[in-house]
Amino acid sequence: FKATSGTDGNLIKWGADGIGEVYFEIEKSADGTKWSHLAKIKSVNLNTGYQYLDKNPEPLTYYKIKLYNLDGKFTESEIVSVRTQSLRNIPLFFPNPAKNEIKLKADISRIEIFDLWGRKLLETRGVFDGNVSLKGLIDGSYLIYLYIDKKRFTEKLIVKNF
Repeated sequence: FKATSGTDGNLIKWGADGIGEVYFEIEKSADGTKWSHLAKIKSVNLNTGYQYLDKNPEPLTYYKIKLYNLDGKFTESEIVSVRTQSLRNIPLFFPNPAKNEIKLKADISRIEIFDLWGRKLLETRGVFDGNVSLKGLIDGSYLIYLYIDKKRFTEKLIVKNF
């Protein structure tokens, strides 16, 4: 099976021979180890192709498919991954508004935070995939630049130290 990224999400396609299949369960993961249910697709019991559109992918998403047979047993596909082409609609960090730190949802190579006057207040380099401290930032609005694979993504960050 394969998964490809598009403007509306990640398209997952697979085929089946139609012999003894009852349904398919698609699972997804952001790290390849913790899996969650994405969809359950009923088999049409024909030699046919199937597809499903994941409208809420992570910046890098792993997928696997479980094929359930009439006897209730299942076989599991290989794992495939797809890097989302368009990150414009995917929040790259949370929470927002933030208090002490933000949690990243992608492998970020550099982070820059600017105030609304264009002054750089924070810059970090390296590969980040966890938490980033906002210590020293007062309540207010900021611009945050997040760099992924040499591409810069700009988002608004609100800090509320309530």
